[in-house]
Amino acid sequence: MAKKTFLLFLFTFISISLLADPKTETLATKEEKPQPIQANAADIKNTKRLKNINKKLDSITFDHVEFEDVQILTAVKYFKTRSRESDPERNGINIILMNNSLNPDNSKWPVITINVDNIPAGKLLKLFCASTKIDMRIDPHAVVIGRKIPKYGVEPDPLSKGKFATLMLEQIDLEEASVGSVAELLTERSKELDKDKTGLKVIVDDDLDAPKLTMSLDAIPIGEIIRYIALLADLKYDVKGDTVTLHK
Repeated sequence: MAKKTFLLFLFTFISISLLADPKTETLATKEEKPQPIQANAADIKNTKRLKNINKKLDSITFDHVEFEDVQILTAVKYFKTRSRESDPERNGINIILMNNSLNPDNSKWPVITINVDNIPAGKLLKLFCASTKIDMRIDPHAVVIGRKIPKYGVEPDPLSKGKFATLMLEQIDLEEASVGSVAELLTERSKELDKDKTGLKVIVDDDLDAPKLTMSLDAIPIGEIIRYIALLADLKYDVKGDTVTLHK
């Protein structure tokens, strides 16, 4: 009986010692520590691009800008050209001017009157918006100017994946271009850029009635161009594989 009591006491003592062992506690703590959540690759890229565009908005400076009753469309074109000239990469800052920026009362572009010196690009755009009472949104690839600008869409948007994200145009300049002609252009250019030459297929509904497109963009993925076409022309899009269809 005494032997059984001694063995029971010894077993209990060892069990308590193991529970109290700091090494055991440290090991348990390490095992129970939650693993860090891995950031989405697209989110990381967009964060870097946002930092880059904000850096340009702060670092690119206009020595003198003087406008008197200049339409914002003309001012935006001027801004894009000057930002290209001042950018060491010669890409400048992409600007998307939404069609809803027109004055609601007379359907004309609002005008700007300013006279400023040594102003950073970002502050100049804010002046444009303040004087015309419209808004701006900074995206990873462009600054959008307009009224009631929708939220920028990222993952799981299919335009942020695959060839839509990797096939990039160095420059695209459009002046009163139809959506159909731009769709054909993007389809052809994507084949030229694609290693396997299959590219993307951009389709527009046959009966689509959409406004003309005017924009000037540099170093931008084709998926982002399609996204901005939809924004400017008030369109929707469906993506299946490497094919995108633009429709009302």
